[in-house]
Amino acid sequence: MKRFDIKIISINKKDICMIFSTTYLSPLKFIAEVEKEISSFTNDGIEVIFDFFLSNGNTRERYAKAYFNGVNIVRESFEYTNINKNDSLRSFSAEFYKDSIDKMDFSFLTSIQKKMIAKGIAI
Repeated sequence: MKRFDIKIISINKKDICMIFSTTYLSPLKFIAEVEKEISSFTNDGIEVIFDFFLSNGNTRERYAKAYFNGVNIVRESFEYTNINKNDSLRSFSAEFYKDSIDKMDFSFLTSIQKKMIAKGIAI
């Protein structure tokens, strides 16, 4: 089973690389694999948003951002960030996890959170 999934999305005419946890293990544990897969999408610099929902839950450490320089994620650029409940990134995350509901069994989510995601509710 793959431990993360990557999607390139465009928001306000800007490409963003979203990395989703797909198990209770953080994608950061597999950073070399993450970097290799990002480089298969682009050799340019791109903003990276991590969604650690399945590994961290809906906490202050759910989202993080960093910069990919075309080869590696710049470690010094990594920081946890707050993404507003009404932000389109949360809606995109909700859709991703709704379409990946089978991965919920490999997470620390509560049954209520799992039901909300199954209904497509951005949490």
